[in-house]
Formats: sequence, C-alpha cells, structure tokens
Amino acid sequence: MQNENKIAVVIPYYNAAKHIESVLSKLPALVTKVYIVDDCSPEALPKEVLSRFLNVVYIKNISNLGVGGATKTGFSKAIEDKMDIVVKVDADDQMDTTYIKALINPLINGEASYAKGNRFRDFKALKKMPFTRKIGNLGLSFLTKAATGYWNNFDPTNGFFAIKIETLKRLDFEEISNRYYFETSLISQLYFQDAVIKDVPMPAIYGDEKSSMSVWKMPFVFFPKLVKTFLNRSYYDCFGGPDAAHSSFSNLQKAINFAMTSFITTGGIRGGKQKNIEDFQPRSFNMGLSKKAFLASGGFGKIHPGEDPDLSLRLRKLGFKTSLIETAFVYHKRRVSWSKFYKQVHKFGMVRPILNQWHPDSKSIVYWFPTVFSLGFMISIVMAIFQIHLLLYFYELY
Repeated sequence: MQNENKIAVVIPYYNAAKHIESVLSKLPALVTKVYIVDDCSPEALPKEVLSRFLNVVYIKNISNLGVGGATKTGFSKAIEDKMDIVVKVDADDQMDTTYIKALINPLINGEASYAKGNRFRDFKALKKMPFTRKIGNLGLSFLTKAATGYWNNFDPTNGFFAIKIETLKRLDFEEISNRYYFETSLISQLYFQDAVIKDVPMPAIYGDEKSSMSVWKMPFVFFPKLVKTFLNRSYYDCFGGPDAAHSSFSNLQKAINFAMTSFITTGGIRGGKQKNIEDFQPRSFNMGLSKKAFLASGGFGKIHPGEDPDLSLRLRKLGFKTSLIETAFVYHKRRVSWSKFYKQVHKFGMVRPILNQWHPDSKSIVYWFPTVFSLGFMISIVMAIFQIHLLLYFYELY
C-alpha cells in the first residue's frame, strides 16, 4: 500500500550544513521525492555533497520566511507535483526518520488525515528531556489543547508530522504562521476541517543544536497567539437559533411548530438538541451573517423558498462556519390555518430536488421523514377502518 502512494518529504533548511547529509542518508526507501527548502540560510546548502542523493528538489526562498514559511513553500511544490502524503522533517538530524513509516500508516489506512510525533509517551526519553524544555512543552501542550480543541493530542509543537495532500489543499496557508507558531497554527486550521489527528509515540533526540527561542520567552510569544486561535475557533460567520413555540401561541400554531421541529417529522433540522451544532443551517428569519461571509457569498440566491439552506450550503463550500446557538430561540408564528401551512410545506417539497441538484452533498434521508410520516398516517387510517388500530395508536401517542 505504501508503494502505491507518492510520499514526499519537506525539509526546511537553515544553518544545518553539518547535518543535512546525515538526514538524507537516513530517509527510508519508501520516500518518493525530497524537497529541501533553503530559507536564505547563511550557511550554504552543500549541494555537491548531496549530489549522490536521487529525487531531491532544491528550492530557495527569495527572503527568510522562517521554518513555517519554508515548509509551506515545500507544501506548495508537493501539491503541484501531485504527491499523496507529505512528511515534514527538520534539517538538524534530531528526528528519527525510521518513524516515517509509523507516521504515514494511519493516513494510508484511513485512520487519520494528520499524524504527528508524541515525545510524551516515551517515559524513558522523557526523563532525558531537559527539565526547562519539559516544563515548557507540558504547559504549552495544555494551552494548545484549549486553543485548538484537540484535547486528546499531546506534544503539539512537535515538528515531525505527516499530512495528506487532499487535507493540505483545503487549508488556508495565510492563516498558518511562518515562524515558531507554525505547528500550532497548522493544527488549529485542521480543526476547521474536522481533520482526525493521530499521535505516534517516538523518542526525542537532542544533539548539539540549540533553539533560537528561549524556553522562558515561549509563553510571551505563544500566549497572545493561542488566545487569538481560541477566539478564531469560537467565531462563526453565520449563526441562528432553534424554532420554539411561545406560550402565547394558539394550539394550532403550537401543533405546527411541533410538527416542524420534531425529529420524527423533520429530523430536527430546524434546531433543538443537535450532536454537532456546526452542522446547523440557519433560517432567514433568524440568521446572523458576517460582512466577510456576505461579500464572499453574495447573500441569498435567486430561489424562494429555500434561499436560507442554499446560502448556508454555499457558505460551507466557501470555508465559512455556520453554527446553532441553542438558547437563541425564535418564536416563529407560522401559517394560522392548515391549508396555508400545507401550501408552504408543499413549496418546500418542490424546492428540495433543486437544492439537491445544486448541492449533491446535502442529500439526506432526513428529508424523506415528512413523506414517510404522512404516508404512515394515511395507512393507519385505512387500517383503522378494518379494525386494526395499533398504528393509529402510535400516532395518537405521538
């Protein structure tokens, strides 16, 4: 299976002339292509020494972008060359590249879209980690979990990872940091894509290379960025609330509201208790929309009814988030007679095939619930004529 996938390795290079040859010599045979990105390093890349290695592509940034910027340059080239999986490896020879196979296996097997190293599961190696770095990494791990939403993953600053190209294509590179915050900002972007992350236990390797970032400076550099990441994760460009029946409603209005919000009749698509509040499609009578989302989508399309789900679906395709605010109830006074309500629902039914054609991914069995419910009710009446009342009893109970 691994040979059927094109595996690329991206190596951001900066002042690592003593180590880069060793890094390349240790790469496993399953690697298809290597991208070395020279980030305007003062130490020249020793190309003559590296000439014995095959399938190596050299890229030089016009200006120094940082480890994240250099890695993104390599990502873009891997996407252009239609690779399947990209593994990021540092040039300082502090990563055990025999673990590349362990990193790409979850991606190939469909278990995850992103796999990263975790140095905190190897307790022997953890004891060898410098104390200040250990404390810094543990504290940063907790704050990153809170900011990114990935509570089950450890060691978020570990730069040894593998990612699927199809996942990489969906990420907004502009929102991924060029420098020290690179790995954390990358993980936060994965959250917006509902990407599954897999931790791969591996030991930490420490050579004679020293980080240019002091451990004690890390909180001051990372904390403001983590707060911004948390706020971005909690921000929604489109939102709305669930339908509810006000105490002043007539019995008919309450009945219609119940029919439109019950799981049995509509699948609960108009709000209430949902497993994933980010799957909600706000309705036009209770919708909040950011200026950015409005300008990008053009607002409501030329369809009515159905303009609200159409807008919600287009927003998702554009990468915007929609959300249900569970306590922002809407007391929607629907049609006050059964005949007018029937006409409204009939129009919705006529529009649904159009929405399915415009947005094939939105098709759901839930939209058949009203039809099944109505047919079942008619069948229960026919059965009652023949003195079979069981099905009708269920409807009465409902």
